[in-house]
Amino acid sequence: MKMKKKLNYIFLILLTVLPIQKGLCYDDESTHQDLSNASLKISSTNQRLTEGLNVPDGIDTVFSFKPNMRIIDYIAKGSELEDDPDCRASNHFHDPLKVWTQSLLTDSRWPHLACVKGWPEIDRRSNITWATGFFDYSDSSPFSVKDPYDGEQYVRYDWDTARGYYYSSLIATTEVYREYFLGETFKTLGHVIHLLQDVSIAFA
Repeated sequence: MKMKKKLNYIFLILLTVLPIQKGLCYDDESTHQDLSNASLKISSTNQRLTEGLNVPDGIDTVFSFKPNMRIIDYIAKGSELEDDPDCRASNHFHDPLKVWTQSLLTDSRWPHLACVKGWPEIDRRSNITWATGFFDYSDSSPFSVKDPYDGEQYVRYDWDTARGYYYSSLIATTEVYREYFLGETFKTLGHVIHLLQDVSIAFA
């Protein structure tokens, strides 16, 4: 029993003496892409593509204008690009204790300061607003007025953008345009999935 107490004391001392390493958020070059690909593989997307949209190879489909990119690669690419440039991360987090118009967070104090010139705070959004355009959970009616963000430096790839590309692919009159817009649909979904992943990160 005495030995157990001694070990507990030693363990507590080590906790206070050993250097504390800062936890890192998801890495856009690997983690975000891996999470997105894993999610896509267990979703019903493949079935929807093959049975509903007549895309025989599903998520492994390669478009003629970009032979090195499968649909699953478009998702991964969007997941990576949502952190490029770094200032985009100013819109990736959400404080649930505040109203959505004031709930923006940033993942690091220094990038936050570094982005002041490139992305003024007045133009930043909460993760939820950045992903959906809504200012409040009660605004989720299709007739609600959405966020009028029209930033010149950074394109916003949100849920509505993905839907717009999807609609364009459905009404496209040529195979090339259909493939292009379908590719952009999945790349934009990669951006949105990235945002969903980031709200799973807890802030201390």
